[in-house]
Amino acid sequence: MSQSPATLISEDYRRMQQYLHKNPTYGVASVKYAPLMAQVMDTVGATELLD
Repeated sequence: MSQSPATLISEDYRRMQQYLHKNPTYGVASVKYAPLMAQVMDTVGATELLD
């Protein structure tokens, strides 16, 4: 039996993310590291990445 994606995230985690995303600088590091991660994924043949 598989779970829907919505049930894989706890309500506590969802609330924490809502709070963190109120900060405009939260999560901006991905812009800097995305090209590097894309290159690493391409090098190793990965098609998915979990942060």
